[in-house]
Amino acid sequence: MNIGIKKIIFILSGVIIFIVIIILVIAGVAAQRGADLSLEYNLHEPDVPVVQQQQKSTESVTDTFVPLPLTEEEKAGREIERFVASFIERFGTFSNQNEFSHLESLKMFTSDQFYLWARQNTESSAAGIADPALYYGISTKSLDVFTKSDDELTRVYTVVTQRQESRGANSNSRLYSQEVEVELVKKKDVWLVNGVFWQNEES
Repeated sequence: MNIGIKKIIFILSGVIIFIVIIILVIAGVAAQRGADLSLEYNLHEPDVPVVQQQQKSTESVTDTFVPLPLTEEEKAGREIERFVASFIERFGTFSNQNEFSHLESLKMFTSDQFYLWARQNTESSAAGIADPALYYGISTKSLDVFTKSDDELTRVYTVVTQRQESRGANSNSRLYSQEVEVELVKKKDVWLVNGVFWQNEES
């Protein structure tokens, strides 16, 4: 009887120890799993506000640099500046081979007073060429335009140009910079060139 009781106690003890070991193993696995989940959450959680902050920062920068639309007055001013730049390129580009015919194509954009002056000045320049049979010409490119004065009936602009003067059959040429002031007058709601004043040349 005592031997049977001892066997039963021994078996029950073994079962209890086995159950305790299983419980400890399960508890350890659960604890490790919880730690992994907590670590994974902590690693990924800060990404959300960082992305949101970057998006907000990008949106604020974009909003800062949105250009304002031009007013009708500003658009008209830009158009006149482009006209002045184009006029000076055509007026300042000529040669004695085409008999300075560029003036005729520009007549509609000038006042009568300026056209007469330009004709006389061109004829004087042509007469000053030592040998009219030799080629002489100047090409002009407008680089920039600045408004010097602006009122209701008169406007003055400064144009920065680059010019190339060529002489003779061998095309001996020199390159130089030159500013020019352009005066416009308003007649019957149309702006016309009324004066062109070339400034000193710059090498």
